[in-house]
Amino acid sequence: MSVNPWLAKKLEGLHSPPTVGLLVEVDDITRLEEVRGLLSALPGVSVGRAAFNMLNVTAPPAVVQAIGAIPHVTVHYNAPMGVKWLGLPDPPFISDPLVGQFRLSAITVPFTPQQMAASFGPQLAVGAASFPFRMAAQLLRVKTPLAELHDPDVVIIPTGDVRKLLELPSYNKTTKTKVAVLDTGLSPLHPLLHPTKGLMPIQSVVASVPWDVMGHSTWVTTAGFGDSFWTRFGECQGVADPENGTLGSWKVTNDMGFGDVASTIAGIEAAHKWGAKIINLSLGGELQGSVEDDPVCRVIKQLKDEIIFVCAAGNDGPDPWTISNPGASPHVITVGSWSTYYNGLSFFSARGPNGRWYVTRGGRSHRDFVTYGDNMVKPDVLAPGGGPVIDGDPMDVLFSGVVGYLDGLYDYSPLDMFGALRGTSMACPLAAGVIALAVENGLVKTASDVKKKMARFGRKDTGVGYGIITYKKLR
Repeated sequence: MSVNPWLAKKLEGLHSPPTVGLLVEVDDITRLEEVRGLLSALPGVSVGRAAFNMLNVTAPPAVVQAIGAIPHVTVHYNAPMGVKWLGLPDPPFISDPLVGQFRLSAITVPFTPQQMAASFGPQLAVGAASFPFRMAAQLLRVKTPLAELHDPDVVIIPTGDVRKLLELPSYNKTTKTKVAVLDTGLSPLHPLLHPTKGLMPIQSVVASVPWDVMGHSTWVTTAGFGDSFWTRFGECQGVADPENGTLGSWKVTNDMGFGDVASTIAGIEAAHKWGAKIINLSLGGELQGSVEDDPVCRVIKQLKDEIIFVCAAGNDGPDPWTISNPGASPHVITVGSWSTYYNGLSFFSARGPNGRWYVTRGGRSHRDFVTYGDNMVKPDVLAPGGGPVIDGDPMDVLFSGVVGYLDGLYDYSPLDMFGALRGTSMACPLAAGVIALAVENGLVKTASDVKKKMARFGRKDTGVGYGIITYKKLR
């Protein structure tokens, strides 16, 4: 039937590489196998797994138009996606033939690689020596008697402190509302992930082993849905505390934090089959055209009445039109970052009105904003995500559970299973935890319900949305 206009434009004049990754959307799912056969007959085309009504395909660029001519299909690009956190000054990137350099977020951390290497040995020894104290602190509910060995220009705030801003109920357990985190995997043997949570599905759509080597997903999961544990910075505690096996994790990126559209959609499908009511997506990528054309946005639109998608706005602020995909979708809850230390909007938090694609396309922009109204204006809400508010001021970071190579990033204590991060990735699970409690207690059912309740507290703004999300506002 067609080729996504964004993809068609990108392919103009492209002479390399020999093949590109595609997603072939079939408008009638009963024709999926028929289309698979037609694709396999085309020269140079390889057909992989399907997720929902989309086939993962590799094909030469010259064949894309022929694929688009097949009845009942729309061709999209399997574009890169990645997690949203603020990391190294020269962060990892991948080179994509259509998107170009796709990088993870980039804001300087408070030390050089040489400083980190010099501190690793001593801090590893401190971490090992502190273990019995940390265990005793958990049992006695007191702070661990250790010096705060970290950069003095960094304000480290445990998640137990930022919970106060969210106006949570005294009882924060969820027993029937299933929450899925789609991210870098999960390490279940963590002090904030106690066995009381029941049997959690921990699976991967990108590798045979679903463990979190990076640490991003462990932070996201423990901050939004972890138990409590006392650390040298105070109490770390998740917003909601899922039990009865209602917390699930799907690894949709590699160990560096890079994934793609196909892995994201496959993770959404797996979470949907599991029965997830809320999906946390602290990741993003480039919009493939309008929110009506983009493949991830199209899948989300199909599921908007079944699942509440909570998505990171992105860390490309303070410039306008910097909302990432799928946060640009009118059918999700898009979360920006608020600094509790400075009591203001984090300077890095992406601003609306929406994604960059719309900046130079006034006609389509007008059409979609008329169609969806305030649902197109992003972000939707804010939650604590660190700061500062003014670039160059001392940073504030949030402390929660971390494993892998992000452990020790700001607090100089590698391998202690805790660490401090900042970004809209960090704000996203805190908002998702609030929403999970609201769903559990029958206050909301859909993303539309959440927005309607938040809209009672003020007009939407392209920086702060409807403001900081709290449980009381959703009552």
